[in-house]
Formats: sequence, structure tokens, C-alpha cells
Amino acid sequence: MKIELFEIPTHELRQWVNPLNGALWGCEAIQERDVGNAVKRGDVETQHWDGVKDDLHGPDSRDFHIRRIAFFVEKGLPDDDYRIRLGVDAMDETLIRVDNGNHRLAAAFIRNDPSVRALLYYFDASVITAALPSAQKIHI
Repeated sequence: MKIELFEIPTHELRQWVNPLNGALWGCEAIQERDVGNAVKRGDVETQHWDGVKDDLHGPDSRDFHIRRIAFFVEKGLPDDDYRIRLGVDAMDETLIRVDNGNHRLAAAFIRNDPSVRALLYYFDASVITAALPSAQKIHI
């Protein structure tokens, strides 16, 4: 398995993942207007999901996720240890799955960011080329 950093156009990722559907968090789908309203109110969440995930589950976590996405909509996406991580696997029915960074990815979609940087975990580079043809490997 390879783990490499890529710059990926958001319009290509939108075909494969929907970070606002709530499935990853076990809550109802989040609407862009919910996040926009949180931004307008200044109701943002600064805590990382990793620090609170054991205390938040299912439907009760929805407000946290709205506030966390609002934080990234307002502040942008930092380049830190919590970066977006995507699993790319031709054997997985979804082909691309979000392993980390769902809040950041949702914010990038809402902000209409042209691209995101993400760590891709993959076995076969041809799957990346087929699914995300404009993705560019970033050499660090």
C-alpha cells in the first residue's frame, strides 16, 4: 500500500464522496444552509473530532458537525496533522472513502475551493488515474 499526498480538484471528488450526508457520523444529512447559518452566528467548533468523538454519537452529534464544518468554512483548511485522508480501493464498492477530514472536505465543497490536498492510501495508481484524472501527486 502506498500513502502519498495529492492535490485533487474538488469537482472530481464530489463524484465519489458526500461529506454532508451524515453517514460517516451516523446523523441526519447536513445542509449547506445549516453550516452557513452557523457561520453567520459565529457558532463554530474549534475542538478536533478526535478529541470528542467518544462522547458524541449519532443524531446527538449533528450540531457539533455543523459547527466544526462552519469553523473550516470560516478559517479555511489548515495544513496540519489532521489532513484529509482518502482510501482508494478498486475492491471497495465505494471506490473512494473518507478515512479522515470529513469536516474539512465538507467545508471545501461549501466554499467551492478548487482543490484540496489529501493523503491517498492506495494499492494501484491506475485507480486514482481513472477516478481522479486531474489529481496531482505532491512531492514533499
